[in-house]
Amino acid sequence: MNITQYKPSNTMVREAIASLPHFASITEAVAAAGQADEVPSRALEPFGEPRLLEADGFTCTYDIALDGTARILKCSSCSNDVVMPREIDGHPVAVIAPHAFSTCYGLERIALPENLLEIGEYAFMNTALRSIQFPPKLAAIRQNAFYKCALLKEADLNPALAHIGASAFRETALRTLEVPANVSLIGQNAFKDTRLSFTGPDQSLLIADGNSHFLLADGALYRTCAEGTELVQVLDDAASSFTCMEGVTSIAARAFAGLKALERVSLPNGVTCIGEAAFKGCTALTHAGLPDSLRSIGRHAFADTALAALRIPASLETVGVAAFYTGGSIARNFRRTLTHVDISPENERFYMCDSILCQRGDDGDVALLYTGCADCISIPRNVTSIGPYAFLAAPNTSELRIHDGIRSIDVGGFDFGHAVTTVLFDEWDGDGPARTYAVRFPPGQAGRQAVRTTFARGHFELGFAYAAADDATLVTQDTLIRSKAMLERLADPVMLGAGMRFEFEKRLRRSVPTIIVAFGEGGFLQGIDMLFDAGFITADALEASLRATSDAGEIAAYSRLMELKRTSFNAPMFDFEL
Repeated sequence: MNITQYKPSNTMVREAIASLPHFASITEAVAAAGQADEVPSRALEPFGEPRLLEADGFTCTYDIALDGTARILKCSSCSNDVVMPREIDGHPVAVIAPHAFSTCYGLERIALPENLLEIGEYAFMNTALRSIQFPPKLAAIRQNAFYKCALLKEADLNPALAHIGASAFRETALRTLEVPANVSLIGQNAFKDTRLSFTGPDQSLLIADGNSHFLLADGALYRTCAEGTELVQVLDDAASSFTCMEGVTSIAARAFAGLKALERVSLPNGVTCIGEAAFKGCTALTHAGLPDSLRSIGRHAFADTALAALRIPASLETVGVAAFYTGGSIARNFRRTLTHVDISPENERFYMCDSILCQRGDDGDVALLYTGCADCISIPRNVTSIGPYAFLAAPNTSELRIHDGIRSIDVGGFDFGHAVTTVLFDEWDGDGPARTYAVRFPPGQAGRQAVRTTFARGHFELGFAYAAADDATLVTQDTLIRSKAMLERLADPVMLGAGMRFEFEKRLRRSVPTIIVAFGEGGFLQGIDMLFDAGFITADALEASLRATSDAGEIAAYSRLMELKRTSFNAPMFDFEL
């Protein structure tokens, strides 16, 4: 197997993704507990065969639902001013399907039918609408419905509206908007990148009196739910610091995500959970005070932030996948910032051991995050699982010591971002001392890929690790590194197959002069002794190597060969041709 050409199979990738633990965010919990608040999509109901409609000003396809209502599927052509029919062949128009008008780039005005109940995803995206008035029965505006309608300045939301989807009005020109009292669900970024003001005397996004679900305060949107008050989203993307309102019990998924100016945040005592990706992409965030009441942190919660230190309170029980993946969003550009984790002495779930943040479990402990900078990392014996990206971009590590008690290695668990050249594997047999195996990987791209391949299997297999390291050695371009590694493996041939041994010996035997020149250039003169001890320097090879080192001007190597010739090949101390 050629490691440089190795790619995980699709099955392996799917299994790795499926293995990632997932902790439900507060948004998911609210959705599960309060389904009645969300308007079910009529687009999912059964409809009949599509039919063609040629109306005054536009041509489209439509179909008829089992309840007798019509759904507009796709507009194929239209004028800039459209009046949609109230009904089609006696069937009231109730739904505008996803993407129905998204290619009508010149559409400036549209009159919606009075029986309309739902506007689907991306329905009017990229159109030239200037203003829109919603009919009285409309219940749901789905996600991205008016996304990138850059000329849309006015939208008159109807009192019956209950659902505003994620990014529904994103990147529009809205200047004022009032959320009706009946609205119980507002998706993420529904009003992002508009001209709305969310705070101060000029605040232009308003929540109607009588809305018992939402509150807008200090540029943040809060929602009342069965579990308490949830911070849904901070809408003011220019804020450099934020103090959460007292009484909040949860931080929703992506509540702060992408706030590039945010540097500090303070959460009040009473917050029990931080949702998935809550602070993801807050690249300037250096300080986050976690309250003593906190019980769970969702996956990717602090990903791509600049946190340098973190305090884990006594009450924290669960941490989601890559929650502390600070310092970058792409693995190859990742630069870890989190270097100090302080854990409350009363916390029974988490602890630090040799700069490794660990979580106790019923079947063994999990290594979650490495915060140190040591050359050698040793995994504690009580750790049986390596969490995703736990050791990503450990800055100086060249040696990793693991043991046979490690049962699982999650995605990127040992992706150091650079070449770990030695993996020491301790195998325990009863209560006696461990037997240690040393697997050495060559530096450079081939070695890095071999290490990734070794740990991408989800577990450590000693035979596979040796094979991966040996294969990487063969494809390494540097003569000194490749030859030194082959000689060391022949001297310690643990799990070295007959085929690989033959290949190593063949390559060394046929290139002795070139190898010795490389050893001389690299100052690795003991390599000449290793070649001799392994039987590769014959009389003929010695003479060829003397000529090669002389031509290359490698005096030290030449002198060592002459000494070897005198002591081992019975040559005189001086060899003059008179």
